Amino acid sequence: ISCIPAVLSFTTTWSIGVWTFILNVLFVFAQMALLRKRFRAVYWLQVPFVFVFSAMIDFFVFVFGNIPIPHYGVQLAYTLIGCVMTGFGVFLQVKASLITLPGEGIVLAIAQASGIEFPKCKIAFDTSQCLIGVVISLVAMGGLFGVREGTVLSALLVGSVVKACNKLFRNFEKVVPLKGHITLTATTMPAPEQSSRQTETA
Repeated sequence: ISCIPAVLSFTTTWSIGVWTFILNVLFVFAQMALLRKRFRAVYWLQVPFVFVFSAMIDFFVFVFGNIPIPHYGVQLAYTLIGCVMTGFGVFLQVKASLITLPGEGIVLAIAQASGIEFPKCKIAFDTSQCLIGVVISLVAMGGLFGVREGTVLSALLVGSVVKACNKLFRNFEKVVPLKGHITLTATTMPAPEQSSRQTETA
């Protein structure tokens, strides 16, 4: 989901964090268009959340830029670890039914509007971001910058990890009882006016 900001950071003087913030604010407006009357005022809290998130991206790009990566195998290992951690984080974030980052909020809105389960929407959305990043990179710079095979892996794996977590932690709500949790399945994507208490059907 950071593919487009990464590519744009190569074409401009703005950092990946700045572009992440801009793109995610657009995601909030896209949620408004998709959800219409079901878009609640509290969803605007995604904007300050993603502001902090974007600043953290720039900070950690600087920090991890100093970590030595001796060869391709280590790069691949870091990518796979990152995919698993990101997927599990998305699972917990969406399950909590609190304020999500806009990148997950737009996928939730798509899932709710389309009736397609969240993990499938996540994979499709991330893949679309990857493809758009490829097009921008090829058109603007004549080659691939900010997007490579690791980007493709991330696009395919993060949503798959979310789906795996949803199956692995089938009784998540029994261990961590929450009101208003989201089960991530197509048939139980809640509308705001519906009851906040959902049950696991996956």
